[in-house]
Amino acid sequence: MTTETATLAVFHITHWKAGSQWVQKVMQRVAPARYVEQRADHSHVLKEAIRPDGVYSPVYMRRAAFEGAVKVPHKRFVVIRDLRDSLVSWYFSLKGSHGTETNGVVRDVRTDLSKMEEGEGLRYLIRERLADMAGVQRDWLRPGELVLRYEDMIADEFGAFRRVCDHCEIAIGDAELRQIVEACTFERLTGGRKRGEESRGAHYRKGVAGDWREHFDETTKAAFKERFGALLVSTGYERDDSW
Repeated sequence: MTTETATLAVFHITHWKAGSQWVQKVMQRVAPARYVEQRADHSHVLKEAIRPDGVYSPVYMRRAAFEGAVKVPHKRFVVIRDLRDSLVSWYFSLKGSHGTETNGVVRDVRTDLSKMEEGEGLRYLIRERLADMAGVQRDWLRPGELVLRYEDMIADEFGAFRRVCDHCEIAIGDAELRQIVEACTFERLTGGRKRGEESRGAHYRKGVAGDWREHFDETTKAAFKERFGALLVSTGYERDDSW
């Protein structure tokens, strides 16, 4: 069993479509007694008292909002993803798999996207909706932050979560952590589908890196480079804008 000795709150900070639900499932199992249930409006962070030893995963917040809300000593880690892949994943989520029952914004965007072909829809998101996601990446790319790339995490799942637990001072042995990580693999979460096997209507759609190449035409590339090309360089996904 897990022997939890850490007393500091833990925050998993990220942006949409960066494996957040996968990381959440692991963190729930790593520290079940400390996990604080997520609320879509972030009221559990913004309006309620922060639990001093709570584990909060995921937290989709810009840096200023987070620092304004969280005043307790804590540990945190940040997960980012190639913004091009996040965009493609978000496109399919907004167009089909994301629930609309309680989210009018998603419902409105879905209506807009339904009238567009794929390239036009991607460019619409680049132009109108992607800035907040990019802002989360920019805000947290600071010295001293533990920033993990989704692509590196899926390449070595156990190693990534071993690093997270050590950094956040969550005491858990290798054997138990490995068991938890293996229980939360893409294949387990999708009922047997392997990474790369696409299901467009599923929340866990494909789970691979570099999927954007199958969806970006030259016009979409140009639109992305104009708005967010520099961010790809600062996050280490590209060396320059020649991609």
